[in-house]
Amino acid sequence: DGRLPTKDDGVHQFGVAYDGALLDAWVKQPSPCCAAAAVAGAINGLSGLHRHHENALGPLDVLAAFRGVLKDLVESKIASFERKLGADLTPVLDA
Repeated sequence: DGRLPTKDDGVHQFGVAYDGALLDAWVKQPSPCCAAAAVAGAINGLSGLHRHHENALGPLDVLAAFRGVLKDLVESKIASFERKLGADLTPVLDA
């Protein structure tokens, strides 16, 4: 519910910790691409890179990798379907 626990919740102690380097690695997402921004921030944080470092990844870098992986997967599935059907799917896919 967005509030800190209290004694009324049966919580008598709790702790909060943060890692400044990981917060510095946080990456702003320029669009609804939260998965790419999260991956970029995680890689930057694990690499010890501030989000403004010249070698830091951004969401668009990760999206390009995602696109490549998905493109390869789709091409593999199409080739598999064409082998199983014994037909070229290009006319269907172009329609």
